[in-house]
Amino acid sequence: MPEKDEATRIAKLIQAAGPESDRELARFLASKGETGVVARLLRWHDPGVRFWAIAAAEHIYSTSDYVKVLERAVKDPDEAVSSDAVDRLWQIAPKRVQRLSRSMVAKLSSQIRSGEKVFWLWSLARLRAHDAIPAIEALRSSEPGWTKLARVADVVLRYLKEGESAVVSAIANHTDHGHIEELCTLAWFVTRSEVARAAVEHCAISAPDEECRRECGFALEKLKKAS
Repeated sequence: MPEKDEATRIAKLIQAAGPESDRELARFLASKGETGVVARLLRWHDPGVRFWAIAAAEHIYSTSDYVKVLERAVKDPDEAVSSDAVDRLWQIAPKRVQRLSRSMVAKLSSQIRSGEKVFWLWSLARLRAHDAIPAIEALRSSEPGWTKLARVADVVLRYLKEGESAVVSAIANHTDHGHIEELCTLAWFVTRSEVARAAVEHCAISAPDEECRRECGFALEKLKKAS
């Protein structure tokens, strides 16, 4: 079957969803597919198809070509596709992500949804992007009330300004109940260190309230799975 027709068939299966479509897509991947077909899917007009194609490329492309796919996908106009590409790039080629800090900072003042800005804040924290502090402060000052975005900005700013020790201390000593969920997320998603693990383990046992023990317990499980 010509690549164009095969790409159309695969795209329709992705869009259809359901058990039968999943089986067909699994067979396509098991056969290692066609790189030309996946290349077409990576440029498809439907972001859901592009999202699937990125995952498929991991199975079909060489590592170096897969990294190139991710670097292009980081610039995708769809935020879900773009953020997924960044997260995958972190896993396979973290040094490549260092080049992206300027574009991440630009996302903070764009019109994207607040949940997507949360992802970019965590990404900047993982980069330890100290040059992003002014942009994060500007975002925080424009964010009214006690929103999720505001709380994440608070914790990322603390981390970038004061370092991991400030975050670990706040978790272990239970000195910032209001930000405990975000502090724990920084521990398991950003730093993933032994001191962070010790802090959430201590919190999971000794925090004075059930909510904090639960959040720390969740973070501890995430860290165990990552180790």
